[in-house]
Amino acid sequence: MARISRDGSGGRPKKIIGLGDESMHWLIASISCETGIGPNELMQLEPRMLWTLNRYLIHRSQKQAQSHRKR
Repeated sequence: MARISRDGSGGRPKKIIGLGDESMHWLIASISCETGIGPNELMQLEPRMLWTLNRYLIHRSQKQAQSHRKR
């Protein structure tokens, strides 16, 4: 469900449209939450480094899932 915000002009509410889980904003937010690295620091990185960080987090999650299945 999208949030409604005022556009600052005192007019009608403005609908905020989500960017989706494939957007750069989503990627930065998820890496920031998982690592504790601030979004401003992540925005300074090259796109390839963000991709690498994301792939590492996916790899780590998959390894943890595998280790839980082996128990």
